[in-house]
Amino acid sequence: MELTELESSKFIELLPNPNQVDEEFMEDGGFNKRFNRVKVIGSVDLQNLEFENPLIFNSCEFDKITIQDVDFSEWIWFKECTFHEEIIIYKGDFNLFHFTNCLFKKGIIIYDAICENFVFENNNLLQPLKIKGGEIEKFVYQSLDDKSQLNVEGMFTFLKEVNIFSNTGANITFESCIINLLSITGNFNSSSKASFSNIKIHHTIIINVNNDGKIYFSNILLKQVLNLNHHFNFQRYLSPDNEEAERLLNFLKKFPDENSLVRIYNNFYLPFGLREFIEYVFSNHIINFYSSNDSFNKPNFEINYSSVGILELKNIVLDNASVKIESSDLSNIKLINTTFKIINSRTSENKFHIFNDLYTSANRQNNVKDKLEYYRESQEALKKYLIEQKEKHWSTQGSLISIKTSHFYSRHGTNWMRAFLITFLAGLTLFIIFIASFENIIFDFTPSGSDFFIYKVLKYFPEYLNPVHKLDFMNETGLKLGIFSGWVDILSRIIIGIGIFEIVRSFRKFVRS
Repeated sequence: MELTELESSKFIELLPNPNQVDEEFMEDGGFNKRFNRVKVIGSVDLQNLEFENPLIFNSCEFDKITIQDVDFSEWIWFKECTFHEEIIIYKGDFNLFHFTNCLFKKGIIIYDAICENFVFENNNLLQPLKIKGGEIEKFVYQSLDDKSQLNVEGMFTFLKEVNIFSNTGANITFESCIINLLSITGNFNSSSKASFSNIKIHHTIIINVNNDGKIYFSNILLKQVLNLNHHFNFQRYLSPDNEEAERLLNFLKKFPDENSLVRIYNNFYLPFGLREFIEYVFSNHIINFYSSNDSFNKPNFEINYSSVGILELKNIVLDNASVKIESSDLSNIKLINTTFKIINSRTSENKFHIFNDLYTSANRQNNVKDKLEYYRESQEALKKYLIEQKEKHWSTQGSLISIKTSHFYSRHGTNWMRAFLITFLAGLTLFIIFIASFENIIFDFTPSGSDFFIYKVLKYFPEYLNPVHKLDFMNETGLKLGIFSGWVDILSRIIIGIGIFEIVRSFRKFVRS
């Protein structure tokens, strides 16, 4: 079926109220008529207009579209449309902006738009979708494949909720922007890449993700933003002695008084250096952070039911965040200047697997600083899990004894001084019991008896700490082994041997493996 050709000027005339139009290219879609299979000839330039009716376009073709200072109080929806040239949206105000199964040959750029809902699903992008500036209440992006690119940037780009869905793969970049809630779901193939850098995020949820590509989070500030101050009186902060400030003031004279600094920041033609100057001087005045210390509103970082593959977290402070991980594979996670200290988990068994994966990953990266800390946490979780088991078996009891012993000696190989002190004191106590077990020993607390113990007996203590010493190593003292001496000696060899192992094991955390 061929498309109906329509000149752009005629097309623009029909847009304000398409429900009153009765033409062959209009189709009744139920509640509203829609443009169906229309090929618009020429550039569509919409400026300073208001649309009160929904606009729906089905299987249409467009050349270049430019939207500037246009208010859409209802939704605008493009379904299975083709755009031959670039779409530029500048300072638009949208209720619902929706693209479904469209082809973009030259990409789409959105500057400083105010939008309640922006849905972009299964579109074929030969050039990237770029968003810079503006505020979007809810942004839903469903990628068609890894060849379609999404780029979101700008210190004053505020997206309150971002939902990313990947069918087979995605190529997305978020840089120097603000997100209050970020949710990532879907399958990412080996060519996929998702990068989030130098941005402010409050809640992050990675759920039902199967990642064979790469996901990066770097230099993330965990903060909640309430809004952007569009009416900030910035001119009183500018000193005429500052060369950059003088350039900015001269540039501002070109704009009407009602233009906010955020709008000026996102202007196409902002002179070189002034955008960075605005960021450096005014960002803390324009961005209003949530300042409450309410524990119920602290930042969240969640990974649920996912195989995250190569996930890199760099320079992220999670100390004050609620970290929750459930039934996920983290064995290939890479942590750089980022640690998981406290993790909320539904079960102790799940927590064991989480920290075991973190240990495996840290060990693979030769991260000697963190790997034994993660191992300690995994063993503590395993200990709790074994204790909680209703049915007790000899095998689990043996594992529980081993874990408790390691915890007692060295906190699972992380404290060599503790292991040394416990081994020394336990060895000295057992040595005294060993001496007391001799059949011809006499307890003499006189000076001569004390001298005998200090100068004749105690000198054998270092040899006693050697687990492979001979049983009769003290024959020269004249003391004879008693009936229980052998049993005490066997017990001491076990206890001291465990202690020596824990000391050596604790020292290994300082050795690059």
